[in-house]
Amino acid sequence: MKAYNLVIWITVLIVITMTASAINVGDGDISDWGTNLGNLYDANKWNLEGSWVPKAGVYFVVENDNSTCQNSYYTSPGIHIKGAGSSYTSWTEQSPTGSCQPIGGEPWDVEALYVTDDNNNQNISILAIVSIGPEGWNTTAGKLYICDIAIDPDNDGTYEYGVIIHPRPGLQQWGVYEVASWSPDFQGHSQFCYLTPSKNDPEGVAKGDYFELIDGLNPVKDPVNPAPGKDSIPNWAVEVTFYKSFVGMQGFSISQGSNNHGSKYYLSEAYCGNDAITNEVPEFPLLLIPAGIIVGFFYYHQRKKK
Repeated sequence: MKAYNLVIWITVLIVITMTASAINVGDGDISDWGTNLGNLYDANKWNLEGSWVPKAGVYFVVENDNSTCQNSYYTSPGIHIKGAGSSYTSWTEQSPTGSCQPIGGEPWDVEALYVTDDNNNQNISILAIVSIGPEGWNTTAGKLYICDIAIDPDNDGTYEYGVIIHPRPGLQQWGVYEVASWSPDFQGHSQFCYLTPSKNDPEGVAKGDYFELIDGLNPVKDPVNPAPGKDSIPNWAVEVTFYKSFVGMQGFSISQGSNNHGSKYYLSEAYCGNDAITNEVPEFPLLLIPAGIIVGFFYYHQRKKK
């Protein structure tokens, strides 16, 4: 009996490892991604590394400010970390153009991207922290809005699905669409900005929310004509959650992906594409270890009985 009890406990531990607690999209609160993230409502705590670290089970990439060059606009290297939960490493932000990111300054910054399994492994939930509000920014190309969230469910390098964050003619806000092609950003640096769907109707509609985190240290309410300087720019949270069946991942964790090679998520701002974030969730072979323990334990127990 003790042997079977141990097997039950090991199985329970595997289930706990694969399951993250629910994200409540729509409540205007990001602290359910981890209590530390509650600090991001306070602009004075944005340069504290711990403020960006989520709870267990959440994969994340943070690139707050610029790590490769400081100037009058970015006076500190900011926070550049990526990982899962409390296990993370530092990384160096690379610029495809050789200029300090983001080229257009803080109004075009994508700060962080978080992804997790949710709703008893039925959903994928995503949190993005950005500087582009729902009203967009005016440019010489007209008003530009945040790009769509690109999703590669089998980590093969092709973003087969996308989520519409800002509504466009003929496309539903928060719709999860199968992609026929991607349009680049305004300056052509990111090739995955706005999706063109392969059919008119979405695979399903995500639950989404787009809300302000902070006004900045010098509050500014005008998103079209922001005052100069990093600290005057508001920052926003974009939360979405949707059924995995919308992207062909039902029955799989995000670390498995639909082909057991992990999955990938990408978000770019709409102007220069120089500040995109790719959150690649690697396959998780460690699950083989506890599974092997169970099999090995049964084998040992059966031989002992004989």
